[in-house]
Amino acid sequence: MGKNIHVEFGATEDEVLVWSDFAACVKAWCLNTGRAVEIRDPKFSGREGKGWGYRPSGTSRHGRGQVMALLCRTSGADVLLLLSARTYTLLSRVELPTTDAANLKWSRDGRWLAIWDAASAGYNLHVYTADGHLYRTITREPSDETDTWGIEGLGIKSVEWIPGNEKLAVGGWDRRVRILSTRTFAPVVFLDHTATIHVPSAPVYVEHVDGQGNKSYVLTPQPATPPKAPLEKNETALMKQGISLIAFNADGTLCATRDDSTPSTSTSRSSVSSTTEHPPTILDLSTRIPKPAGTLPARWTMSWISSSVDKKPVFTLGHQQGYVLVWPEGKDQILRFEHDEVEESDDSLYNILTGRTPIPMLRDAAMDVSEEANDDSVEALDDTFREKRGRGNIEPSRSQGALDESGLDEMF
Repeated sequence: MGKNIHVEFGATEDEVLVWSDFAACVKAWCLNTGRAVEIRDPKFSGREGKGWGYRPSGTSRHGRGQVMALLCRTSGADVLLLLSARTYTLLSRVELPTTDAANLKWSRDGRWLAIWDAASAGYNLHVYTADGHLYRTITREPSDETDTWGIEGLGIKSVEWIPGNEKLAVGGWDRRVRILSTRTFAPVVFLDHTATIHVPSAPVYVEHVDGQGNKSYVLTPQPATPPKAPLEKNETALMKQGISLIAFNADGTLCATRDDSTPSTSTSRSSVSSTTEHPPTILDLSTRIPKPAGTLPARWTMSWISSSVDKKPVFTLGHQQGYVLVWPEGKDQILRFEHDEVEESDDSLYNILTGRTPIPMLRDAAMDVSEEANDDSVEALDDTFREKRGRGNIEPSRSQGALDESGLDEMF
């Protein structure tokens, strides 16, 4: 049924998941035994984790638990499969109330599973328990956008669980981010992208492009009207609208969002006055990673790498043919042994291997030891390094080098 279009590691490093073309099946292969389990009719191709995911687990080394959720579509209906990791036996099969399920996402503690409808199907978010029971369905609050046909426009565009396991953020095509409480899954905070920005306590920066194509961010006076994103061929303003990106810091106290209609404007909140605020810095990585070869456009992805709090941040930037690691604040200092420190010892292994110090004559040294020690000690020394004396004493020739039988002479 066509070629393999995507491959991912499974629950462990010993298995891989392979998606076939035309949404025919996904196979879980065990690299140790060669055993494969086929799961038919996945709804998506598996790229970027769309339509599938392992339940998070703090006890697993890879953070992946023992349950895999997979969206499938059979006979025109959306189905949720809960599978046991490694064996991939069916734990639960749930027929979803969605018209066209867009994606699923586990909560960070593994207690909840969020599944939402495509934006064209309206604003519908379904929250399931870990065992596949529907807990609640969230719809949008009444608005003034309802037309004579009772249609409120497009629905959900992005969903993100907030660190701390107490809130869920939902971004819509209506340029609003709704923060839901995980106790009741009712909205507790609204974050709106307005047509005009007027936040006196925060500086506002707008992307500026000069005549040579160089980009930078400049401070703009308020109230500010962000410029609209340019439209490509066959695009409409509605297509470039809505909250497509929601990201939080590690403790969930700061939220970054992007409105696709004004992607070149940012608002910075800080305790520092706007006069000392530094504009956002643009990292030019074009010399570090070239565009992919071929006629297909580059699909750029960026993700932060998890690290301890005492390490400097690092992220990956890449496309379908390569990636690069970026340390925006510089690399951590790595402890290294300098050559000057090693050269303090004349008989160090480093100097011997690099030829700076002559190889010591181990045979002469052994003779010096034999003059000071008794025959028993020499016997023990010979038994250890020159085999038993009963097998015959064969004196090594000078041509063999000082390391003779050890083989190191031939190696170097």
